[in-house]
Amino acid sequence: MGYLVVGADDNGAPVGLPGGQPPLFDEATLSAKIAKYLAPGFEIRSAVHYLDDGSGPRPVALVWVAPHPDGWCIFTRNGDYTDSSGKVRTAFRNGDVYARHGSRSEPWAQTDITAARAVTAAPGSSGRGLAFGTRCMAE
Repeated sequence: MGYLVVGADDNGAPVGLPGGQPPLFDEATLSAKIAKYLAPGFEIRSAVHYLDDGSGPRPVALVWVAPHPDGWCIFTRNGDYTDSSGKVRTAFRNGDVYARHGSRSEPWAQTDITAARAVTAAPGSSGRGLAFGTRCMAE
């Protein structure tokens, strides 16, 4: 859950999306792509904004991923893609769940389940806001 900024460098300066990519971040297009890999219940918002750093407008995508009502999402099919050498690779598999460990998304571990139970058991907790989720793959 949270925000993704695509088309900015590590310092937040706009570098722009490569040509032809802004339409991929249309909310309907992006939601349909994600729906191929996740069960219903996820919520996503996205928009492309043109930011001018003095050298002309550059397209930057802002994507918001809502907390899932169940706390996390489980992939419903494999995320296969072909790499630049023509070899088929798998980014994630059906049944995988990823958790945030610092700035990384990694397959979850037993300790992540313990953390999820602690959050959902907290008084007044809705369970929303868990730092669990899935990573997106670009096709």
